[in-house]
Order: sequence, then C-alpha cells, then structure tokens
Amino acid sequence: MTRSCISMTMSSGDVFRDIGIELGERERQKVDIAVTICQRLEELRLTVTEAAEILGIDRAKVVAITRGRLGGFSVERLLGFAEDLAAQAQAQKARLEAIAKINAEARALGIDDD
Repeated sequence: MTRSCISMTMSSGDVFRDIGIELGERERQKVDIAVTICQRLEELRLTVTEAAEILGIDRAKVVAITRGRLGGFSVERLLGFAEDLAAQAQAQKARLEAIAKINAEARALGIDDD
C-alpha cells in the first residue's frame, strides 16, 4: 500500500470566501444573524415546534433558517427572531435563578424537597 499526502490549506476565517462565494453585506448580515439564532435554539434546547411557536412562524421556516436558506427573510425579520429568542433566554434564566433561590431558602430552613 502506498501512502499519499493530503494537501491542506489554512482557512481565511471566512468559509464562504474559501469556497469561492462572495456574499454581499446584506447576505453576510443574514448569515451572522442566522448563526446567532441557531446558537440560541441550541442553548434553549428548543424543538422546531417550540421555536416556531415562540417566533410565530411555521416549522418549515424555522428549518429554513437552521439550514441557511435565508432568501425569504429580511435582515430585520431575522433580527426580530433573534431578539425574541434572546428574551426567551432571559426569561428562562430568570426562572432558573428563582428556582435556585427557592431551593436554597428551603435548604436553609431544613425543608427537604422530596
């Protein structure tokens, strides 16, 4: 068996440029916002159905965003989705902090949570 060498090229940090796709400013903004949306969806551990309900869109549109099919969305609309998910994350964080505080107070009082 012969060994062959694989040639590698260092990324420029811009995957689109690396594969020969030049994005306009609006398209780049859409991609950046969509990445943020996807990160929020993972962070919140939302299903497609839950995300659609929060964002007020159908499941197919959520899937389109997560797959990078952004042609049907404006930058403003995507920003609105990102803001909705940020608010959801804040609300979830507040709920978790409230539960942690209640649990700490219960432990301090010697109340068992069983």
